[in-house]
Amino acid sequence: AERGEAKKAREAAKRAVKKERQRLRLVCDGGQGVPRLISEDDVDKLISKLEPEQLMALNERLSALGIGREEQAALTISALTGLSAAEAAEVAAKERLKQEAEQAAKENLRLEHERKMAGMREWTEEELR
Repeated sequence: AERGEAKKAREAAKRAVKKERQRLRLVCDGGQGVPRLISEDDVDKLISKLEPEQLMALNERLSALGIGREEQAALTISALTGLSAAEAAEVAAKERLKQEAEQAAKENLRLEHERKMAGMREWTEEELR
């Protein structure tokens, strides 16, 4: 019984997210002489990257009473800019980790080389005696 309820809750959550995605598409599409807010690709990007709670919050702000088309455009562009900034920060963090890993690998190679050279010096000194 609990599994059935959990499954129903998951399905209801999926339907709610789908509804929010459709709602965002409708607002951004405009239609009947109303200009598009952002491109279809940008709408897809928002839909794919925003968490369900973020999507609902954006839709609430876009649907607020008295909000004009310019304000809606500013809100959607701001959301996209936030995503771009977050993605840029993520890429920079990954690049930094990669560089740190490469530096650590170089340092390990250097230490290994020094250890081998020290061993060879000891071996050579023993031979000379």
